[in-house]
Amino acid sequence: MDMAMQDETIRLLTTRTQMHEKLPPGITLIQADDFQTWLMDIQVMDDNPLYQGETYRLKFSFTPQYPIEVCLPFLSYYLLTTTHPPL
Repeated sequence: MDMAMQDETIRLLTTRTQMHEKLPPGITLIQADDFQTWLMDIQVMDDNPLYQGETYRLKFSFTPQYPIEVCLPFLSYYLLTTTHPPL
């Protein structure tokens, strides 16, 4: 394992360990089995009736160039957790 890959692995391992210990309310770690793709569910916590109680899944993909190359979250899909009355 080269130095850059080792640094990336150590950084992601540290971050994953911290996330398993404590995440903010409304955030759930769904998958972080490897150092390539992580999935998190984000639940809307405010009182806005348009989004209240809804959950969104974010996908984080890490390249071998991380942390030099940033990891941008991608909205993987919307999880329907509420039913809206017809308009």
